[in-house]
Amino acid sequence: MTITNHTDHTEFYAGGTPGSGQWINAPQFALAPGASEVVTASAPNASSETVFVNYQVGAFGPRAIYELENVRGDVNTNMTGTTGGHYFVNASVASGFPNANAVYDLW
Repeated sequence: MTITNHTDHTEFYAGGTPGSGQWINAPQFALAPGASEVVTASAPNASSETVFVNYQVGAFGPRAIYELENVRGDVNTNMTGTTGGHYFVNASVASGFPNANAVYDLW
């Protein structure tokens, strides 16, 4: 997952899961305005993987939810989005199963 914060607020890590795997590059505690990060999880013994990363936008803002479901025949970012405010996430799948990657831009 490549996550970029295009807002003027810092995103603060609010939880996440590497699904049935483990973090290789865990989410940062804070993602500054204009910054990007690469989050990586690995589940070598699983037939699928769903990774969630949640950030709070600013100290009291809504949540930005980044999700990547890595399943043979259906790599998607369907649960990606925000919980309110005027923010939105552009998400696109950059590579497919088994080594899926997605790009997320919070605006």
